[in-house]
Amino acid sequence: MTMNMAGRWFFCSMYSRWGLPHALLAKLPEMARSVAGLFWLVDQPAPILRGHHLAVRGELEAVEAECVAETAKRFEERSPHIWPGLERSAGKLVGELGAAADPWVARAWLTLARCTRFQKGRRDDTLRAYFNALHLDRVNPDAWLEVFEYVCLPPYIPMLLDLYARVPAPARPAIATYLLNISYGKGGSSLRAYSGPALRAVLESLAVSQNDQAAVAVLAADAGVRAEKERRP
Repeated sequence: MTMNMAGRWFFCSMYSRWGLPHALLAKLPEMARSVAGLFWLVDQPAPILRGHHLAVRGELEAVEAECVAETAKRFEERSPHIWPGLERSAGKLVGELGAAADPWVARAWLTLARCTRFQKGRRDDTLRAYFNALHLDRVNPDAWLEVFEYVCLPPYIPMLLDLYARVPAPARPAIATYLLNISYGKGGSSLRAYSGPALRAVLESLAVSQNDQAAVAVLAADAGVRAEKERRP
């Protein structure tokens, strides 16, 4: 089975469980195929990491600071030459922290993803780095949010829902809030008119079925706001 066929089967097989409109499955984006091939990383237990490499941690903090400073610049002010150098530094730190079994290796993978995401043609490398970061630090809300921001253009609802089902409870409220915004077409979302309500309905169903009280509260608050707006003349 080719990756194209495998990816389509993977997401279409979820259709009956979610009850989504068939039109949402009409076209499988390349992004969704790549994400489907990486789910195994967040479906297996993380390794036990108990090392501590103080010197390399300091180097990582310096690279993180450079990434933050460069990302904060306006697009036209960013240098296209800065990211490859930062990527090499982050890649080296991934190896060193991994060899030391230092849990900061998860931060190094996240930094590596931040270095490649702005480089043309590096989608799969960026996704692998993000998913390795999540594999090693499953409850990092910042990492989860960055992953969702990265995969949401264009938004493919089945992929987003299956990824959301893997988000651990501590990170759920932030991701639920982000997906609610996407469902209303915010943040550059290109959802069709019927897709937003479908996304909100399935988010609520997942939260209830998994007894995720924090996400239920976020979704209930949003439903209350919508109901209040509908009652206004």
